[in-house]
Amino acid sequence: MAQDFTDSRPAWSARVDEDVVIIEKNFAALKSSFSGSTAPASPVAGMWWADTSTGILKVRNAGNTAWLSV
Repeated sequence: MAQDFTDSRPAWSARVDEDVVIIEKNFAALKSSFSGSTAPASPVAGMWWADTSTGILKVRNAGNTAWLSV
């Protein structure tokens, strides 16, 4: 599932097609709750992650230091 998320704002450059791809990937990651067998590479506080290896929904803690099982 989608876990690729770009935290930076698109450049709105002359390469609008590249910016659209980034936006589409971000929406796919959000729609899938960042599901996958490994944690997302760049987690942020409050982020959800559907751990497909354990079947457990997790959320990143406020200090952005650990995943909490829900």
